[in-house]
Amino acid sequence: MLEPFELADIKVGLRDGGKILGVFIVARPDSDEGPVFVVYFRADWTQSRTFRILSRFRTEGVRTYKNLGSLYKTIRSIGYDGRITIYPSGDNALHTFVGVLPEDLGDHPADMVTSEGDKE
Repeated sequence: MLEPFELADIKVGLRDGGKILGVFIVARPDSDEGPVFVVYFRADWTQSRTFRILSRFRTEGVRTYKNLGSLYKTIRSIGYDGRITIYPSGDNALHTFVGVLPEDLGDHPADMVTSEGDKE
């Protein structure tokens, strides 16, 4: 996995004159309480076309939100006023973005099907 963003990284990048070039949300299924949401950012200061997922802390994993409104407020509070698209996990459109995690693409090794139609 590429190095994720923390909110602090984004705030520093913006303070130093950078821009957020794109944001999208992935709705991950959660059987008990509905979906959980993760967010990916692309910023000009990384000099890359790669989207990076938002993490709690670099060593503590992905930051998830159970409340879409809270995530929306977080994105807007850091100054991003562009389009925010929400994709369900596994949506084919996610394959057009660089940096999306395999679990959001739907590329689960345990669920892969061989050319003979058998699950691996």
